[in-house]
Amino acid sequence: MDLTEQHLVPVPSVVGLLRAAVLTEAKRGVLADVLTDYCESRELALTTVVIEQANDDPRKTVTRIIDAHPGLYGIVLPSIAHLGAAAVARARRRQLEANGTRLLIVRAAGRVTRSRASPDELVL
Repeated sequence: MDLTEQHLVPVPSVVGLLRAAVLTEAKRGVLADVLTDYCESRELALTTVVIEQANDDPRKTVTRIIDAHPGLYGIVLPSIAHLGAAAVARARRRQLEANGTRLLIVRAAGRVTRSRASPDELVL
């Protein structure tokens, strides 16, 4: 009998996605750190963070991510708002589901989160 601990098990790889339309450079950095912390705490390999610009075609962003990362475990977002407007978000969810790629959300709607930041720091 072989034990799993005796074999290398690949770490699931994920890509972060941020919508940059309303983000300042400082907030992008903070959100990228949030994605990194989330992935490290769940033993996921954050391979890159894609920053979707306002002029990017939202229908193609997820396709490009999936095509560029074969075997991708999932796409991680700081919140569901980074998936896009309602119609875009629905289409992206269907696309991810059809491809077998998971959608991971750091801060799900309605979930209470505690901030480790001091009152003077940026709280997301």
